Amino acid sequence: AKNHMDDKEKMEDCLNKIDLSGGHLLELINKVLDMSKIEDGRLSVSHEKFDLGRLLESVTAIIHPQAVDRGLEFDESIQGVMDEELIGDSMRVNQILLNLLSNALKFTPEGGHVRLDVRQLFSQKGQVRLRFTVSDTGTGMSEGFLKHLYEPFKQERRQGYSHMQGTGLGMSITKNLVTILGGTIG
Repeated sequence: AKNHMDDKEKMEDCLNKIDLSGGHLLELINKVLDMSKIEDGRLSVSHEKFDLGRLLESVTAIIHPQAVDRGLEFDESIQGVMDEELIGDSMRVNQILLNLLSNALKFTPEGGHVRLDVRQLFSQKGQVRLRFTVSDTGTGMSEGFLKHLYEPFKQERRQGYSHMQGTGLGMSITKNLVTILGGTIG
């Protein structure tokens, strides 16, 4: 950028690259910090009121434009949800959903489809059990890799996806967050 101060187009390109690199670095640092907190048992979970509908709206507001930019369809379905005012850690649920949906977007080719389904399984004695299902029309994973999916720093190297970068911490963190919140993932 310093070498192209007079070229507005080149300057804009450089600033965009700096912005993307900064965002990637921040994401990397946050994932390493989250993993460290999880491993040390220091990750705090809040138990506060939140509105499930608003949480899903905020997730959609982030994911939908990313899907459109990648030439993908995105939709969500909410089925049988009777209890929308919940007590829990909305920030962690948001983090889990964004990670799963971001992965679905990343590995679904242009023209594909990504979907989030939310279903209330039961509600009794003040406890609500929800199932969040993320599905996509991407290439999927090999059977051999599935047993390593939640291990830290593990990523399947697939032909045609060499441009995909990441830490290999996202699914490990997601599994740990789901477990800490009392859920299961598969």
